[in-house]
Amino acid sequence: MFRCYIIVTILELTTTLEGQTFFQREKRDYIWVLGFGMSFGNPQFGGEIIDFNFQPPIAVLDEREMDFEAANTSICDAQGNLLFYTNGIYVANYLHEPMENGMGLNPDPYTDEWADNGLPYPQVILALPQGMDKYLLIHCVVSRREEPNEHGEYIYSDKALFSRIDMSANDGEGMVTLKNISLLQDTIDRHGKITAV
Repeated sequence: MFRCYIIVTILELTTTLEGQTFFQREKRDYIWVLGFGMSFGNPQFGGEIIDFNFQPPIAVLDEREMDFEAANTSICDAQGNLLFYTNGIYVANYLHEPMENGMGLNPDPYTDEWADNGLPYPQVILALPQGMDKYLLIHCVVSRREEPNEHGEYIYSDKALFSRIDMSANDGEGMVTLKNISLLQDTIDRHGKITAV
């Protein structure tokens, strides 16, 4: 019983301590870009943006080209303004245009099969700030085997790559300055499942 009391007390303190407001100052995850672009053909089933800059958050239809099958990441500046997003195939800036040098993420024949919709696996790409106006994309290459592995699986990820984005380039529209650089060459679960704390 005493153990439960301690756990509840710690949880209450962590939600009320002044020090926790530090994490609320940066709004890097305040805009989520989701769904299919307007190229899907049905105006009622298109892209969507969820904006957490409003209370309650608002969801609006979004006219853009990029589709999201499952792989998805977007990042904002510290004030909650959208900077860029990706579906694992290419990087688009806040104007919903392909970023300079942003095409051709995750080179693999399997990636090419999904070029129209984005990679079909969640948690295979992650955006992280890396100093002033610099960002890292960490992304897993998803491939297909000719023969199934011992678990009967044909799909796997055996390498993690990184790409660097400079948002000060092109008058704030950004540019991918490094792309598809090897970070890790090893089996990464079946396909990705990367996250950050």
